[in-house]
Amino acid sequence: MRRARRSTRLMEMLGGSCPHCEWQAVAESYAKIVELYQRHLRDEHPEAWLRS
Repeated sequence: MRRARRSTRLMEMLGGSCPHCEWQAVAESYAKIVELYQRHLRDEHPEAWLRS
């Protein structure tokens, strides 16, 4: 039964990636993906972050 729960939980995860590099992230909510992506842009691609 635990395996089924884990599989279901994994299916509920959302993924995101960066068009400027190979960065990828996985999170449980769209809001968290946006937060992680904005942090990544600010730290790794500041010019792109300023334009967004």
